[in-house]
Parts: sequence; C-alpha cells; structure tokens
Amino acid sequence: MVKKDNLSPLPLIFRILPGVKHKNVKRTSDDNLSLSPPTNVDLQSEPVDPTSSIGHLRQGLLTRPLPAVSNFTSTLNKIAKTGNHFSVVSFCREMRSEGVSLDFYTLSILANSYAQLNYASYAFAVFGEILKRGHCPNAVIFTTLVKALCRVDMITKASEFFYFLVEKGYPHNERTYVTLLKGLCQAGHLRLALKLHYKMVSRRDSVEPNAVSYNIIIDNLCKEGLTDKALKLFIEMNDRGVGPDVVVYSSLIRGLCCDGKWDVAMKLFNEMESRSIVPNVVTFTVLADALFKEGKVREACIFLKHMVERGVKPDPITCGTLMNGLCLDGKVDKAREIFESMDGKGFRREAINYNILINGYCKKEMVDEAMLIYDEMICKGVKPTLITYNTLLSGLCFRGRFEAAKELLRDMQGFGLYPDAFTYKIMIDGLCKNHFVIEAMELSLEINKYGIQPNIRFSNRIIDGLWKVGKIEMAVEQFQKLAEVGLLPNVVTYTIMINGLCREGKVQDAHDLFLEMGEKGYEPNVVTFNTLMRRYCLENRKDEAFQLLHKMVERNIKPDASTASIIVELLSNGERYGEFLGLLPAFSSDSENIFNAIPNLTCI
Repeated sequence: MVKKDNLSPLPLIFRILPGVKHKNVKRTSDDNLSLSPPTNVDLQSEPVDPTSSIGHLRQGLLTRPLPAVSNFTSTLNKIAKTGNHFSVVSFCREMRSEGVSLDFYTLSILANSYAQLNYASYAFAVFGEILKRGHCPNAVIFTTLVKALCRVDMITKASEFFYFLVEKGYPHNERTYVTLLKGLCQAGHLRLALKLHYKMVSRRDSVEPNAVSYNIIIDNLCKEGLTDKALKLFIEMNDRGVGPDVVVYSSLIRGLCCDGKWDVAMKLFNEMESRSIVPNVVTFTVLADALFKEGKVREACIFLKHMVERGVKPDPITCGTLMNGLCLDGKVDKAREIFESMDGKGFRREAINYNILINGYCKKEMVDEAMLIYDEMICKGVKPTLITYNTLLSGLCFRGRFEAAKELLRDMQGFGLYPDAFTYKIMIDGLCKNHFVIEAMELSLEINKYGIQPNIRFSNRIIDGLWKVGKIEMAVEQFQKLAEVGLLPNVVTYTIMINGLCREGKVQDAHDLFLEMGEKGYEPNVVTFNTLMRRYCLENRKDEAFQLLHKMVERNIKPDASTASIIVELLSNGERYGEFLGLLPAFSSDSENIFNAIPNLTCI
C-alpha cells in the first residue's frame, strides 16, 4: 500500500462521477453531482415514533449547547443496521439545518444509506464532501462506493473503480472484493467474476479470496449448471488452505443434485461429516428433495427423519420439500397432513406451500379440492401468485370448465396480477383441446393488451385446432396470414399443415408443402416424415414412402417407434417383400432397438 501522505483520490472521483446514476428514481432538475448531498429531493421518509431512536436524536438537537456529533453517529449507525436508511438520510439533513457539522464517520454512514437506497450519485457526492473536508478515505468508504455502483447496475464502472484502487494502492479489503464479486454475479457476469477471482489469486500484494468469496462463485456456478467448474474451484479452495464451511458444501450439493450427479453429492455429504462440518437444514432439505425427484420417497422420508433425530429442526422450506415429494408420489392426502401440521410447529404457511398442494390436487384431477385450498389461501390473507393461478387454470381448462377459468382470471386481476404468456398458453391449449377453437382465436387477440408478444406456439395450437374441428379454409388462412402478424412458421407449423392436408386426402398439396419447407430452410423432423409416409402407405404408394425413408437417412434423422411401424407395414406386402427389403435404408446402429420387430416378418 502507498503511504497515507500520498493518498490523493481526487482524480479518481473525476473519472468515476460522469454518468453515475440512480436506479428506479426519477431524476429532477436539481439532481446534479455537487460536492454536498442535495437537500431538496423527496426521499419519502416514514413517520417516526417519538419514542424511537430517531425521536431521541431529535431531542438531542433541541439541547443547547448542541451535543458533539459523535453522540449522534453511534445511534445513526444502529438505525442504518436495521435497514431504515430513509430515516438516516432525513436526520442527517436535520443535523445540517441545526448547524451540526458531520464528521467522517457520519458521512460514511450517510454515503452507505444513499448506496442502499440506490442513490449512487448522492453517495459519490458525500464522498466528494469527505475529500473536500480533508478526510482520508478508508476501505469502508471505498467499499460503499463499489456497492453503490453495483446496486445501480453500473458493473463496468464498479470493476474499473476496484481495479483502480488495487493498482494505485488505495485502501480496500476482503469486503470490497466480495462486494464487487457479488455485484458481478447478481448482474449475471459470471465470467467477469471468475476473471476477478483469478486476478486476485495471482496477486500477492492485495486481498486474497476467502471462504465467502469462494462460496459466491461456487454457488453461482452451480446455479448455472457448471458443476464441474464449481468442483475445480472447490479443490482449489482446499489446496489454498481456505476451509470450506457448511454453506459451500450445501451450495455444491444443491448444484450436483440439480445436475443429476446424485452419487457425487452423497460423497460430498459424507465428506463434510468426516470433516466434522455439521450439515444444516439446507443441506438435508436439498438432498431430500433430490431423493424425492428420483422417486425414492421412502429413502427421502428416512433421511428427513435422521435430520430431526440429529437435532436439526425443519423449516418451512423443508415442509414444502416433503409436501412436494409426497405429491410427486401421488400421496396428496399425506402432503395435506404435513400442510395442516405447519401451524402447530409455529411455521407460517406461505404461498409456495399452498401452491404445492393445489398442484398436487390438480394433477390428480381433484380440481374442486384445489379450489377449496385456494379459497382457504385467500381467507388466511396469503396473497396468491401467478403460479397459483396458472396451476388452477390448467386444472380447470383440462376439465373443460372455462366459465370457472374466466372467473378465476378476473380474481387474478383483482389481486394486481396479470396473465403472462404461460397463462395464455394454458387457456388456448384448453380451448383447442375441447374444440372451442374460435374462442381460442379471440383470446389470442387479447394478449397485446398485457404487453405479451404473439408467438408461433399460440398460432400452431390454433391452426392444429382448426384442422381437428374441420375448419380447413380457416386453418389455411391462418397459416398464410402468419407473415402479416410478424411471425415465421417453424417445423411444427409445417408438420401440422402437412398432417391436416394428408388427413383430407390432399397428398400432393402436402408433398408440395414438404418441398417448400426444405426450400425455405426448414429441416423436416421425424414426425414430418412419418406423417407423409403413413399417408403414402394408405394410398399404396410404397415406392414414394421408401424414397422418404432414404431421405431420412441422407439427412441423418433418426427413426422412432412410429417409423418402425410404417416399415413393418411397407414390408407386409408378401409378393414384393424381397424387393422392398432390398430397398430398406441402413439406419445407424443407434436405431437398432426400434426395429426389433422386423426380423419376425420372415413368417409373412
């Protein structure tokens, strides 16, 4: 580090200040970057109880002579730690108006409160005041400024600022590094976070990664499914003598379970116990959840029982995991018992617990019971989520109860929730499956009201529905109008059209569309080929069916069970069996198991 006398961060502030912004705050004409915090911005501070800490501080402002600023600072720091940053900012203004000069520590607290409120430019303005008063900035204030930039999504500036501190030897510490690392990960810049990590590892004159920083990166790698990289970092962590804790192990175990690497997760669980690191409720819950999803319900329940026996108390998330596992196993009544027992354990039932039970009942086609759970949810004052409504709508639409679904949509909007793309998919799918295709078309026209862009999946469902209810001209018209609404057909669209044309006996039109599909760069899939080949078989045009089989081989499209049944049908013509057998294309060995039935045709 450089000597204190050489600290001159003024050039630094001039590099960082341009473009520093607020987040989710409307800028005013007075929202400039002077060296003292603005006093005319309405921060909407909450009313303060006179008996509170702020009330006592205000009593101090009425005292004459005024108490020393240090008398106020310690209380302000306690208030800031409770998260009441509006009150901190408001009282600092009152102190100024009463002539109290803020010292370095008070200004540091004020800068932190501005940072926490996403007022980054004001945090930097306070930093400017610190410099103007001749105070020497420390690692705490520099960490606050890094945090301020991260919270308003100015990640590039935050990185530049941190690297400047490191290169020039300005005060910084592990917390400064961890603050930037967390900001990078939260903004989705995992690659930059890894780059920062390795840069800090390579430096010997600066802070080194610790258990907290390793956990941040490992946790985010696991969330991105990059468990191999997370394990390498875990090994590096051990090699550098940084002892992993239960949080690191739990993050890794969760990531490995999500990645299907159950055996590795169990090895880590056993390893942490051998190192006398006690698993916590998160560790047990993650492993139990993985067991449930593997269908190992009994083992998961035994695992949770061991957790309780070892003195680890379950939490609401554990209860949700157990409920979800039982529902996956079809034991909704058992899940209901866990749900009912939560009150007795002192756990507040959250929306997620209601959603699990509602989903369980809907999957068992017990929609009325699901609706009763929803009604109880409302009565208990638990606000439903979009998942609640989408699950119920799916259950109602599957049963064809569209009037109830429409009423539920109205309830949904009453809670300030609006349909998303998945909501409309549920409704459109349900209407089409129950042959209410015209209503589905009308519903698809509403989606723009909620800022949802129409997509090809909606159109595919409607076109398919029109074919199934015999509205042939409308189906063709919808297909031809796709470009007008800014949509491009995909392989599913073409396959639906080819299937519809084949069912109507318009095989030549279907073949022409198949050719057009290729000309426009759309690669037919196995379903497209099967659809056209089956129609050729029905019309006894077996030579053309064999031509399509050869095209499948040329394009390396793997056959499926439906393809196998078509081949069986092609070879079932006794007189020409040998001739057709010679024409049969050679599919890859990967497809051998599909054709197990073909050798039995020798008896034909």
